Amino acid sequence: MSEEATGDVAQQLLMNKIIAGALMVGVVLITATLVFVNGGKSASFGVLSAFGLVVGFACLSASLIVPGIVARSPATEGGSEDKSDTDRRMERFGVSVVVRYALLEGAAVLNVVLFVVEPWWPQLGVVALMLVVMAMNFPTESRWRDYVEAREREERLGER
Repeated sequence: MSEEATGDVAQQLLMNKIIAGALMVGVVLITATLVFVNGGKSASFGVLSAFGLVVGFACLSASLIVPGIVARSPATEGGSEDKSDTDRRMERFGVSVVVRYALLEGAAVLNVVLFVVEPWWPQLGVVALMLVVMAMNFPTESRWRDYVEAREREERLGER
């Protein structure tokens, strides 16, 4: 990889980190605000709590599957033939990060909102789980390298 490509990767990776961090901070701020507004009210497990758990589990499952599908998808249309392999990989890596974080953030925010409507405290466990998974999948340079190595392995296997 050329020095210029390495700089581009570092810049794109920084942008992915900023997006991921912003989504995580948003969940934390919304949760803190709405828990404060709740004022310590409590309710028993109900239909909305069950709905939040189901959606949380579905989004968590999708966040483990969908980014892999995005990563293996053919290059997007619109001038992709002018892009280097590194640029195409970084683009797909970035999209997979955003997709994963959007799924997790959506489930977390839904559960916080449902907590306000039906304040069952274990509901916040779903929010915490989503934040933990987000933190565990934070886009780092080593994740980027692992991603590139996996795509290269897949390409070599596909050529056989």
